[in-house]
Amino acid sequence: MNWNGFEELLSTFDPSQEQMIEVSRFQKLKILKRFVVPWICGLILLAVLAGCSSKEPEVFFRRGERDVLKFKAIQACHGNFQILEETDFGPFIRAKLKCIKRELRG
Repeated sequence: MNWNGFEELLSTFDPSQEQMIEVSRFQKLKILKRFVVPWICGLILLAVLAGCSSKEPEVFFRRGERDVLKFKAIQACHGNFQILEETDFGPFIRAKLKCIKRELRG
């Protein structure tokens, strides 16, 4: 584009149209900050609070089937566990577990 073409482009440029676009973007950002962000933060907080359980995991297994207990406990704790208490329920036993977290070594 030569210099004359650039001058012609500048003469047709209307800054009020760009300012209208900027106001529209600002209003959208204001709406986003005022309504959408608090809702999203609230939903994330609700999901975190609902997903974090402080209750000890429990595993049910038939009496005498300790290998099933070990398998279910590893699944529930994602690894190491300790049996805190066992309670009889007819032919079944309920074991309350304590999950032992592994420390990462760097």
